[in-house]
This record gives sequence, C-alpha cells and structure tokens, in this order.
Amino acid sequence: MRSVWFGVFAFAAGAVSAPTGVIAQQPSLGLPAGPLPSSTGAGGEKLIDVNVSYSFNIPIKSDDPDAQRQTLEKARQMIYDIVAKECRVMQAAFAATCRMERVNVQSNIQRQMPGSEFAHVTGNTMFKVTLKPTN
Repeated sequence: MRSVWFGVFAFAAGAVSAPTGVIAQQPSLGLPAGPLPSSTGAGGEKLIDVNVSYSFNIPIKSDDPDAQRQTLEKARQMIYDIVAKECRVMQAAFAATCRMERVNVQSNIQRQMPGSEFAHVTGNTMFKVTLKPTN
C-alpha cells in the first residue's frame, strides 16, 4: 500500500484555512466576519472568488520511465477527481451557487536520494460562488 501526503489550502477573498491530512478529508473554509470583496453575477447576485490549492507526494517504487509516467498521470487524475467534487463540498458548507473558473495542475518527480523518488503534484483551482443566505 502506498502512503500519500496530502494538503489542502483554501482561500476565499483573502481568508485562509489550511488543514492537512489524508485524502479522505474535505477542505474547510474559514470565512471572515466582515463583508467580502465581490462582483455581481448576471442575475445580480454577489459573487466571490474561492481559490483552493492541493499538494501531495506519492512514492514511486520504480526507476522505469513508464512506471514513473503512470504514477504522475495517476497523481494528476487524483487532483482532477478532487476538483470535480469541490463545488459540492462548498455548496454543502456555504455556497448557494458555484462554478469552476480555472484549474492549474503541475506534476514532477522529486529525488531526495537514490531509491527515494516521489511524484509531487500541486493544483490550484479558482471558483466563483454566491453565498447561502445567513439567518
């Protein structure tokens, strides 16, 4: 079984929440108490930007270039799978509407010493959301 280090960073108009742990954890988002900088959507709703960043390492057990390529592809696919569910996570927590604006994924192999290679993958996604009404 492979061990995976995973970190999530969420930014909402300057607010930062940085939980880390295993992949099964969902990112949390701390919203500031005051008004958020926003723009207006087509229906007049207030839109805010939410940026979510991901970073993790997966050990690579082979010097074979094909195995390394496959590990990098698998790592990027993990980011895409997480990003595809991110709007649902935000809608369950605080967003009335959500749409993905931008995704950036980078991957590379890091060698700390011979036999200790990792696929390092980072991703950054920007969303436009409207907030649920507060009571």
